[in-house]
Amino acid sequence: MKFLISVIFCFLLSVSFSQTDSLLRILPQLKGEKRINTLFDISVAYSMSNPANSIKFANQALSESKKLGDQALVLQSYNILSVAHMSTSNFDSVINISQKAIQLATKLKNNVALGKAYNKIAMVNMERGRHKESIDYNFKALKIFEAENIVPYQGLILLNIGVSYEKLGLFDDALANYKKVLAIAEKTNSNEMFANANGNIGIIFMKKGKHSEADAYFQKTLKYIDPIREKKKLSILYQNLGVNARSSGNSSKGLEYYKKSLILSRETGDVLGSGFNYNNLANCYMDIGDKSISKLYIDSGFTIGKKTASLTLLKNSYRAFSRLETLKGNYTLADSYFEQYEQYRDSILTIDKVKAVSEIQTKYNLQAKEKQILQEKAVSEENKKRFYATGGLALSLALILFLVWQRQKLRLRKKEVETLNRLTNERNRIARDLHDNLGAELTIVSSKLDTKIYKTEKETEKVELEQIAELTRNANVVLRETVWSIKAEKLTVLSLTEKIKEFYARLENENSFALNVTIEEEQKELTPLLALNLFRISQEALTNVLKYANASKVEIQISSRSLTIQDDGQGFNLHTIKKGYGLTNMESRAKEFNGTFHISSSNKGTKISVTFES
Repeated sequence: MKFLISVIFCFLLSVSFSQTDSLLRILPQLKGEKRINTLFDISVAYSMSNPANSIKFANQALSESKKLGDQALVLQSYNILSVAHMSTSNFDSVINISQKAIQLATKLKNNVALGKAYNKIAMVNMERGRHKESIDYNFKALKIFEAENIVPYQGLILLNIGVSYEKLGLFDDALANYKKVLAIAEKTNSNEMFANANGNIGIIFMKKGKHSEADAYFQKTLKYIDPIREKKKLSILYQNLGVNARSSGNSSKGLEYYKKSLILSRETGDVLGSGFNYNNLANCYMDIGDKSISKLYIDSGFTIGKKTASLTLLKNSYRAFSRLETLKGNYTLADSYFEQYEQYRDSILTIDKVKAVSEIQTKYNLQAKEKQILQEKAVSEENKKRFYATGGLALSLALILFLVWQRQKLRLRKKEVETLNRLTNERNRIARDLHDNLGAELTIVSSKLDTKIYKTEKETEKVELEQIAELTRNANVVLRETVWSIKAEKLTVLSLTEKIKEFYARLENENSFALNVTIEEEQKELTPLLALNLFRISQEALTNVLKYANASKVEIQISSRSLTIQDDGQGFNLHTIKKGYGLTNMESRAKEFNGTFHISSSNKGTKISVTFES
């Protein structure tokens, strides 16, 4: 889960419960615009605690605004009503209402309302796992709030964009956004933004396996949450504390937090939040060996995933089903569920979507830079006028001499840079050609296969096509990792470690096992061949842990001469294990760089050791 906040929640009039009682008492006496604004306040007050009442009063406000014929009030009613429906995860209604708001806001030339409507659509796409679309709408909203100079709204949009980056595994980009939000929170003295930024930074640390740092940020967040008025937010925080506890190996503590979160998500009508809690509880009960109650919780989460069309929740459900069947010994069924999990995971997180997101961010940055350049140019022109008006001829001459000297210096530096860049440019060209040409072709093939599979009615033909589609997807994955090793300017032990952590985060968003990585000689450089093969050995090992080991933690140690991967799972018999387990592939990769490969396994876990010369 995450701290994802609509700009509407935070900056509408804040109304306490005692004030709500007063407003309800005077409501019958009010008429016209004053009565409608009071209905708005009551709906907002209920939005985080009683969504049914929030929807009721928002609908009443909309009806009376239409009768009054006030289009501005109708527009505000759409905004309030979409927030109320968001609280119940009624995403289709949110989209429908927000589209009406966009039409009316465009007609009335109300840019702020237009930005809020974009934000609502972005949130729905976020919840459904459509991160590229979510970021696209959030940037539309951000441009509006920057033009209108509404700083608090900018902070909340940056927060939501950060959440999308985090879901795509772009942790550094997400962290950069959250730090911007903290700066805005400081500037505006907003407890709301302090809470959300700290909570999301905690999630980043948790996904990097830094559980104590994550807990510290979650505890900071707790200080900013009102337990009476902000039950939904408190539910999300408990869920994150539960994930962090379980990821660090404390399933009983995780179970305690998840139960608290589920109670609050049910109280507030947060359907999607309840779905995530069901899956989390199922995993905890599997940890302690209670398979029957796990099945009930997974079924409940899966039903909500179907109802809300949440790709993320469906992905998590299939992953939980796969794990449960593995524990039962039903390996064929477990593999089938795991394939479903991988399909949903890939539909959420693909290289094309990540690339599209990067392009959106780059486009936004370029526009911002162009604006800055124009502003600087205008300032420069004004300064020149003032300068010449005061007769700064001598200073101008000195400046010209300095610029000539600087230009000569830059010319010499340019020659050096050109020489150093030739090899890098050629390497990047090869990587770009591989990605843009072969990668694009593989994506097109995969897309056409998916379409053919959907249209095919013959079961045997469908199975064959699905097998070909899977091979195509695998080829695309291999290509992307090869491009990484070619394109990187410098491959070090540290960059290899970050790549492994990135794969771990994408492999399993719920972190069913904790990963701890220790490194030595982090700046020691590795050859592309060595780095790529070590990464693929780690990739194969982590995937096997996820599918078969039922482990709670994995320890990886990396240095410039060795790689060790050890889990605490159920182990396997080295003499009877199937070749498809991936052992042959790992051994072959070690041989490619003249390394040695050794594996040992018992009922206490499995250990893989690779040694090499860097």
